[in-house]
Amino acid sequence: MSSFYFVDYHYFVCLFSFIFMDWLQYSTRILFKKINYLTIIY
Repeated sequence: MSSFYFVDYHYFVCLFSFIFMDWLQYSTRILFKKINYLTIIY
């Protein structure tokens, strides 16, 4: 039971890290686009 719980926890941690990395990449891309937009304006 405890080993199964550990595997389940490990799976959720991996899933969360993948989602977090994807979100981080997406947000940095948006941030760079905004920075480029501002540099074009000014």
